[in-house]
Amino acid sequence: MGKKQYKGLSLIIISLLLVGCIGSGSATQYAVSGSVKDVDGNGVSGVEIILKRGFRELQIISTDENGKWFATGLRGAVTVEARKTGWTFEKNKIKVTKTNNSVNFIAKFSSSNKLWFSINVKHSFPTSVVESDEKLTASVVKPAELNRKITGQQQFLDSNILDEQIVTFGSSLDIASQINALERAGYEVLDTTEYLNTHLVRKNKAKSQMQTLSTLEGVLSVENNELRYPTWQQSVRTPNDELYSLQRWHYSQIRLPQAWAVTTGNKSVRIAVIDTGVDMNHPDLSANLDLDSALNLTGEIGKYNVNSSFALSSYRDVTDTDGHGTHVAGTIGAVGNNNSGVTGVMWEVEIVPIKIFDTEESNKLVTDAYVVGTSILYAAGLKSVEGHKISEKVDIINLSFGGGAPTQFEQKAIEEAYAEGITLVAASGNLSPTVMFPASHPNVIAVGATDNGGEGIPKRAYYSSEGPELDVVAPGGEINNLVISTYPEYLLPKQEDVPYGRMGGTSMAAPHVSGVIGLMLANDFPRDPDAIRETLHRTSMEIDGRGFSNQVGYGLINAYWAVNDVQEIKIIQGTREGSTINVVNETPLNLKGGDGVLDLLPGDHRFIAWIDVNGNEIIDAGDYYAESKVTSIEDGQSYTFIVDLAEIADEPTDPSDLHTYMGVESSVRVERLH
Repeated sequence: MGKKQYKGLSLIIISLLLVGCIGSGSATQYAVSGSVKDVDGNGVSGVEIILKRGFRELQIISTDENGKWFATGLRGAVTVEARKTGWTFEKNKIKVTKTNNSVNFIAKFSSSNKLWFSINVKHSFPTSVVESDEKLTASVVKPAELNRKITGQQQFLDSNILDEQIVTFGSSLDIASQINALERAGYEVLDTTEYLNTHLVRKNKAKSQMQTLSTLEGVLSVENNELRYPTWQQSVRTPNDELYSLQRWHYSQIRLPQAWAVTTGNKSVRIAVIDTGVDMNHPDLSANLDLDSALNLTGEIGKYNVNSSFALSSYRDVTDTDGHGTHVAGTIGAVGNNNSGVTGVMWEVEIVPIKIFDTEESNKLVTDAYVVGTSILYAAGLKSVEGHKISEKVDIINLSFGGGAPTQFEQKAIEEAYAEGITLVAASGNLSPTVMFPASHPNVIAVGATDNGGEGIPKRAYYSSEGPELDVVAPGGEINNLVISTYPEYLLPKQEDVPYGRMGGTSMAAPHVSGVIGLMLANDFPRDPDAIRETLHRTSMEIDGRGFSNQVGYGLINAYWAVNDVQEIKIIQGTREGSTINVVNETPLNLKGGDGVLDLLPGDHRFIAWIDVNGNEIIDAGDYYAESKVTSIEDGQSYTFIVDLAEIADEPTDPSDLHTYMGVESSVRVERLH
């Protein structure tokens, strides 16, 4: 079979979400079981067992007369909680997976003293209060003005201009027999994905008679390979890069300076950027690129390869002829803290650039469904291309494009990558009425965009596509406040411009999320796509009211909370000595806040709401904290505890009265109920 050029192999329209563009799987089912016993070891019947993913309740079942329970039909990571009026439960929020599927609760009957609490979590914008006093001055170096408009998806063009089909067989025939059957039926086999028994074919014009593909023995599916066209598109640590002051709005919005005090990334994390390629010689990118694993699936070779001594085969030349891929890659991993240019979300990382979009003579960027699926399988280490294989599979795949109805081949590629433990992140789309594919696939984290928020709470960017598939939002910018990142110098509009530029769109939001996931992995978070998604949901900041919404998903990502895998708000009855709390009784509350009840014991105690962000069990800067004055709790009495919970701005120097150090938005009200 001759060498396959991938240029123009496409079918369904893909929107490359540049500034110029702004831009169903299944896991193995398992069962879980356990018991609920009181402190004396007796089974407790009638306890509601709630199984959740994020904040969505999947099942609610009850314990039997012996306190036993059983649930089946679960997929991925699930949280189990217990609930029964008048009872409290130790460790009442337990994660289970198919390898850790037994959960037992210890129940304690409640006292007559109650604390009814209502917690409202308030976040500071445009920056964390820990960072807000830091002053940065803009550099005299300025990024290029690219003069691109944020636009939506193009209209569908010819549905099958290529006259190519994607054919998938079952397992009854080996690969050689499949190819033989296709050729005997009158088709030319252009490429084969052995891992999925899938072939890209077109009619052999030398053959006068053709057999219908769907009638061949063992064929499971036949799909057109349609064209896809994109539209035109330390409590804190900050880097010393020249242009960081211009990036500050979008990095501070998601609490990156605090996350960088925990980790700035490392080269053990590998992220594939499937896009328009990269500027392979960019001074702020080249150190973080794995060009030995780079792949070009477009056929456009060497147009801007200014370093003639850099000898690459055509498949390794991923020179960016548009600029979009370089910008996306820079947001993920421009080298940080090097006194030059910009910084990425990760200062150290290995980026694997895979070029699937190319500029044709008509100046349209184009790819196709088969190339999209092939690029995902390559990044996952499941497919080689003309003998080229990735050196090591990636951990994360960034997909800043979207549009069109998905083919089975693309969906299967996503599911196989997901099964390999790879997290896929995609832009939700620009000016589309729904979340676009691949972001709409259940195994992909869908990312919408926010504006810069000015001095207030960020809002969904006007162009950001919305829908029930949306997971989170991240900075994408709007006309006067776009995202600053790397850009190819050879594409700049003015000779004096430095190789950096402004772009906006969900294409720019997605790499913020990919980079934050990379920081999580660099801080030893498990490489588990379900756990990563759940953590992003749990730790995100609500900016559009309480709970999930189609406009912003679960909220704006919070890098500091995600990197620390923050679990809950602690509602505590206890005493405090300096910055250390002595707990008498405690109950958890989810990080979004809400209402609940805590059993109280008589005595002189404080009521405390606390998010111990870094998990060091000490009240310090960056935690969210509020407390009451010492209250004498009388037997038989109940109380209310109403709190606006905000971040502590400074490390307490005299923690005898932490009211002084509570965030400016914090407030506490305690009332005794008669």
